Amino acid sequence: MGKEGAPRAVGDDGAERQSVPGGGAGRRWRELALVLGAAAVTVVGADLALRRLTPPKYVREVQEALAEYRHEDPTALVLGSSHARTFATLDGLARERTGGRARVLAVPLEWGKFRSYEWVLNERLMPLLDEGKPGAPKRPSLKHFVLLTAWWDACWKDGDPPVFNLPSRAWAL
Repeated sequence: MGKEGAPRAVGDDGAERQSVPGGGAGRRWRELALVLGAAAVTVVGADLALRRLTPPKYVREVQEALAEYRHEDPTALVLGSSHARTFATLDGLARERTGGRARVLAVPLEWGKFRSYEWVLNERLMPLLDEGKPGAPKRPSLKHFVLLTAWWDACWKDGDPPVFNLPSRAWAL
């Protein structure tokens, strides 16, 4: 204890310093802010650097397919899970082999299930399919609809409830 009864501290140089009770709170907050700032700069910097090294791969989702459908007049419409993305290749082949008469548009719903397909069909696709009513259809070439599914899209283990999955990219106001 010092002369006035205040606690004393010894610095790295061996000199005795008087510490004021409660006087370091502001300093502690500044140090915490510096640490948090450095952490934020590190995380953001690492994210930017990694994006430059390996850019994220964006895959086609319901929204992209619907935007394309508004400007296209496909002859076949495919609704399926993530594996429906492979129909983009089929579309290229069909257009090439038929001189553009056959066109395939895929609507992939990531981790799709029957109930999700039904919702996307009724809420997102049907309004586009019915756009031309009551006169001639707006997209008169559509002749085929394919529901692309696999056994796990429809089945669940005994006792499990049906799976509902509507990714945020399938919703709209």
